[in-house]
Amino acid sequence: MKQLKEELDLLVKKTGNAEKIIEKASGEKSVFPFSSIGKVMAYLLAAGVISYEEYLKLSMEYTERNK
Repeated sequence: MKQLKEELDLLVKKTGNAEKIIEKASGEKSVFPFSSIGKVMAYLLAAGVISYEEYLKLSMEYTERNK
């Protein structure tokens, strides 16, 4: 989780003023399958910061590290 969070933090910096949105998503209660990290990843995808392929890669790497 730590590695994914660090990667997402770097990507969030590319969004400019989206940090408030990201903070809100990160602070919300997680309900499966919508974790706070998943919400941040979905926001980055919708904002065009990451591609769908990058989204899948981040998701798969996280899953592999946390089996």
